[in-house]
Amino acid sequence: MTLRALEYRHRRYMTLVFSETGQSGSAPLEIIVDRIDEWMNSETTHGCLFHAAVASAPQDVKLHALLDRHKAEMARRAAITSGLQGFEDEILVILEGMMQSWPLRGHDAVRAAKTLCTLLSQKS
Repeated sequence: MTLRALEYRHRRYMTLVFSETGQSGSAPLEIIVDRIDEWMNSETTHGCLFHAAVASAPQDVKLHALLDRHKAEMARRAAITSGLQGFEDEILVILEGMMQSWPLRGHDAVRAAKTLCTLLSQKS
């Protein structure tokens, strides 16, 4: 049941983050960061529920696999949408870092993530 609930939540999250982003290369990472900030404000003010679920069941192989698949999907979609294919790991670190620090840092985490997104975009 937990896995299905997390799957449903992930689908809602992906819909919010990537709605109206258009084709490949059409949305800078900063827009994706803004949408994640919107999600954090409205849906999960205490941090990522997936990480909390894994922390509460560290031996659950299926839960770990689901988390890994969801995070990889997020990084892949963000890379395609922003035109930054090949930088999926960097994007994942930026977005995950923002989400993990968001409960403590709020808008400062968003600002820092946008700065890193700009630097990554310049690198490509």
